[in-house]
Amino acid sequence: MLSLFYRLPRLTALAILVVLFGGLGALLSLGRQEDPTLIERFGLVVVTLPGADVERMEALIAQPLEAALMALPEMKQVETSVRNGVVQVSINVRDDLSEAEVDDAWTLIRQQVAQAQQSFPAGASTPDIRRFYVGASTMIVSLTWAGEGDPPLAIMRRLGLDLETAFRRLDGTELTETFGMPTEEVRVTVNGDMLAAAGVSVADAARAINAADTK
Repeated sequence: MLSLFYRLPRLTALAILVVLFGGLGALLSLGRQEDPTLIERFGLVVVTLPGADVERMEALIAQPLEAALMALPEMKQVETSVRNGVVQVSINVRDDLSEAEVDDAWTLIRQQVAQAQQSFPAGASTPDIRRFYVGASTMIVSLTWAGEGDPPLAIMRRLGLDLETAFRRLDGTELTETFGMPTEEVRVTVNGDMLAAAGVSVADAARAINAADTK
């Protein structure tokens, strides 16, 4: 058997050709990605109820929310973490589901969460459903201030948002995220004597500000 290829050179050439063409075909059909596409099977559901203790959060929010999610056959694992005023439910969708089936599962998850929300006590927040994106950043761009003095944070924030919008409009962009954005704040300081002289209370001034346009 070991001398077969020596005695039959045509068989040797045929075997070499089969191996070469098989390897070439596998190479051409092999998927090549710098960052392989992964299906988003993990997520969180977060509900808050300020002032509620752990026992109340467990009984009124965690249990109905967890029961609604566990009723889905698409669920692989559901883990709940309860703290004062906060319930966090970690979700893991089954590994054997295809990408389309996982998308359908997230639709069902939102429906089940909305159904459980109907039994939440007054004051509970709207459930925050976070589907974890699985992937690596293709490009990371940072904005820095090179001018004199302190950086104008409001302007830097607007430039960052404009840059994000420009990236989002590019073909092939799947996701854009921003980090470290400064938040804008308008602080109002009242002069009690002037308000009193005008016959306006602090509560009246606060209501006038709340009723004003945000700009």
